[in-house]
Amino acid sequence: RCLAISTGMAALASVTRLAKAGDEILLSDDSYGGTYRLLAQVCKRMNISTKYVAMDGKEGPARLEAAMTDKTALVMVESPTNPMQRVCDLRGLSKVCHAHGALLEVDNTLMSPILQRPLELGADIVVHSATKFFCGHSDTMAGVVCVNDKELGDRLYFNQNAEGTGLAPFDCWLALRGIKTMALRVHKAQSNAVHLAEFLAAHPMVTRVF
Repeated sequence: RCLAISTGMAALASVTRLAKAGDEILLSDDSYGGTYRLLAQVCKRMNISTKYVAMDGKEGPARLEAAMTDKTALVMVESPTNPMQRVCDLRGLSKVCHAHGALLEVDNTLMSPILQRPLELGADIVVHSATKFFCGHSDTMAGVVCVNDKELGDRLYFNQNAEGTGLAPFDCWLALRGIKTMALRVHKAQSNAVHLAEFLAAHPMVTRVF
């Protein structure tokens, strides 16, 4: 099931609604600033605690395992992370989450479904800021929440309906228009990025390229 939501941040907020007072959310220690603000300030006021874990690299699943508690309801991660571009083992992280009965949410905005499909790697929930690659024309804002479990999809939809965060009809039309060219835009962006990275890596004033 895929839910179209008013913004990317509203999509992330809808996922946090799956946690209740007294629960704990584990967040990648290198995350989008808006996600950090949502958990550190808004969720905190709802008595939902947040713990920050370095989930990237080969040691990521082990570090996650060490951080899990009986209060952990949700694990939120990006791969690659924003802004440091750290890559996470999503299969390994999902195994740890499911062994503890927690949900794994992956923010896939930076990769888009063209380059990565976290549901196929074990994630329970995938979020996109559709403002970016989905829409692609800087003329609307949107968010997307994807799941492959009916019960989970129903829970997310109930909250979306209750809080009125559905995407407006014209914005849906703009997002559909953007999807038609998303593959071309994403692949061209990758090609351009390689040229930029090679130029910067060879520049004498640049010490490191992420």
